[in-house]
Amino acid sequence: MDLLGSVGIIFKLTFQHILSALSEDSGSSKYGESESSGGDKPCENIILASLIVPIGRYNEWRVRGAEPIGIFIAETGNICAKQKRQFSHCDKTIEFIGSTNITLESVINAFPNFPIFTLGPAGVS
Repeated sequence: MDLLGSVGIIFKLTFQHILSALSEDSGSSKYGESESSGGDKPCENIILASLIVPIGRYNEWRVRGAEPIGIFIAETGNICAKQKRQFSHCDKTIEFIGSTNITLESVINAFPNFPIFTLGPAGVS
């Protein structure tokens, strides 16, 4: 499975910030004020298990209140992000969240006070 987006936020977090974790997509959603997730409540074993992710899959952690400290970009030459989009059908405008390509400059402009980290052959830089 490809990444769902190419831009990630790096957090400085503590155990208290983690709401749930799972070694796969936990189906998290929020409708109004109601939140749900198939993730497990965090404990040391759950956190460690969530880091064992099969190739081609991804894990999901839900966090709240953690301090953002940086931005991660998977591939600087091919940045994809989800954003609100619209299309018209039968004289109605429909909003949806879809994937689109964006530029490195747009990421830097959106997060001017954060360092940017990337993954290359030598590791994270």
